[in-house]
Amino acid sequence: MKTNEKRETLERQRAAFAYERVSGWEKSVWGSRALALVKGLPVAMRTQGLSVTLATLMGKEGIEYRELASLLADWVMESAPVKPLGDLEANSNDAVRRFLKAAVSADRRTYLAAQSEALAMLEMVKVMAQAIFKAPVQPVSTLEEKTDAP
Repeated sequence: MKTNEKRETLERQRAAFAYERVSGWEKSVWGSRALALVKGLPVAMRTQGLSVTLATLMGKEGIEYRELASLLADWVMESAPVKPLGDLEANSNDAVRRFLKAAVSADRRTYLAAQSEALAMLEMVKVMAQAIFKAPVQPVSTLEEKTDAP
């Protein structure tokens, strides 16, 4: 399989996983809060890193925080075709905590590979959430250029 084909396959797998998880948010009372939260998570992960972002999600109250942390743990440690931090047992208890422990214990190369995969998933979740909730997609550059001036 060629590199482009592998990349496209991985992107489709991410899309299918993200769609399945995010489509369940529609029926929940916290789905719109998860959408608002996921919009900022890719930037948070780029600036703070995987461990801090995951720990922050774990430390917050609310189902939407737990769902996003669980989604990342499930993808990076169980469902992704390549698992840089290893593999969790299916339906393991406390998967998010194990994910955090694996991330903080990893060497730099492994950590960055896991962070890259988590970031790619967050970007896909953001796209799927905006599509499912029919929220307008606004580029980051537009958000940065807005001012309060009339």
